[in-house]
Amino acid sequence: MRTRFKKWIFTSNPLYVTIISIVTSVLVYIAVAAAVGLEDFYSGLIISIVVPTVVAYPIAHFMRSNLLRIEEQNRMLAELDTENKKLFSVLSHDLRSPIASLKSVLDLMLEDELDKETSREMLELVSEKTNNMLVFLNEILHWTKDQIEQKKLHPVVFDTSAVLRQVIDLYGDILSEKEISLIYDAPSVNVYADKDSYAFIVRNLVQNALKFTNKGGKIEVSTKASEGMVRTTIKDTGVGIAAEDLEKIRNQKLWFTTEGVTGEKGTGFGLNTCFNFARENQGDLEIESEPGKGTNITLSLPESP
Repeated sequence: MRTRFKKWIFTSNPLYVTIISIVTSVLVYIAVAAAVGLEDFYSGLIISIVVPTVVAYPIAHFMRSNLLRIEEQNRMLAELDTENKKLFSVLSHDLRSPIASLKSVLDLMLEDELDKETSREMLELVSEKTNNMLVFLNEILHWTKDQIEQKKLHPVVFDTSAVLRQVIDLYGDILSEKEISLIYDAPSVNVYADKDSYAFIVRNLVQNALKFTNKGGKIEVSTKASEGMVRTTIKDTGVGIAAEDLEKIRNQKLWFTTEGVTGEKGTGFGLNTCFNFARENQGDLEIESEPGKGTNITLSLPESP
């Protein structure tokens, strides 16, 4: 109770605190004046009103401003801590499959089970996948650093097809493992946005398409420029999303996630962040889905001027 009262005093309108201080000062003065029988009652009364008026308001205003600022900083730190924990969960999930694939290749090479020509081909594959993972890690670490330092996004003109190719290469093993066919119709189109944000969004959209598409399914990746916007669409033939779950996904205050078709875990962090990144880049993220009929997600971003 005492703690709540102190907090109320420090966060209340300074005018209220000043009034309380004046009333308290006047009441104390009247009690003292009555007890000792002061002759010049009104002079002391004026002083008991003026002093708290001059002193209480600026002090109350200063304390309130500082306490509110501290509370806001604590709230932001708590949110950042939560996001970073979920980010590292997503990070480990995204890297597990490529690293496992690389380990299998290296084990085969160490056991001399591959001829020279095959070994060279596998080494080239390992080199390419390692490069894609490094790009992925650098983007994530850069994004995390920007979040910690609260840096603003840096929009630039870039070719969407180059980023999309890197993302697709990152998930090549999963596409082969689940025998999912990929239809790629993404010509070179320039957008004006934060490149790291774009890479983060399309990576999560492709990952979700893989997560909810059954073996033998199909994923389409396409881009199209119209009316000053570039639309990147990820369409799958997966299990789809129920209407009530779609509303939860669109509600950015919730961290909604479900298991994939083979039990893949999620955190809800990725898609939630995709919505935020799209909005911060002056764009939009639209989801169309129906149970049993797949999902169609379109990212719209400004076309380069």
